[in-house]
Parts: sequence; structure tokens; C-alpha cells
Amino acid sequence: MITEAVLNIIINFVIMTLNSVMWNIHIPGLSDELMQNLYSYLDYLTYAGQFIGFFIPVNVFKSCLVAVLLLFSVEKLYPVIMWVIHKIPLSID
Repeated sequence: MITEAVLNIIINFVIMTLNSVMWNIHIPGLSDELMQNLYSYLDYLTYAGQFIGFFIPVNVFKSCLVAVLLLFSVEKLYPVIMWVIHKIPLSID
């Protein structure tokens, strides 16, 4: 409960600080033409996903994606993990 109270105080302080610093920054809205183009682009992405899903079942795509992400992460994380393991001091007497 104490940590929750401290976190709430910190979060409220950060929010109040950001509000006081950024109150005068005005970000204009996007034009209607730009929003229409954005919506059409997102529609194209949706159609492309449905087109790919027509030929490749979603379950196969999900399992392949998991396999690719796993292989990529192992390839990139293995040197980091080995570096950390080599930095652990071992005293063998």
C-alpha cells in the first residue's frame, strides 16, 4: 500500500508538471482531405490483409510469425546473453 501511494504521488506530480509545461502548445487538427487519405490508406491495408488471409489461413500465418520472431530474437539476443554470462565472475579454487 505504501508503494502504491508513493507511485500515485509520483504519477500525479508528473501529470501536473506536464500539464503546466504544455498548456500553451497548440497542435492544429488535420485537414479533412488528409484524414480522408489516411482512412483510404488504412482501408487498403485492411483489404490487403483480407486478401492474404484468403490464401493463407490465419492460424498458419500466426504460427509462422511466432517461429520467425523466435528465430530472430534468438539470433539477436544470443550474443547479449553470452556477454552477460561471461561477465559473471566465477571463482574456481
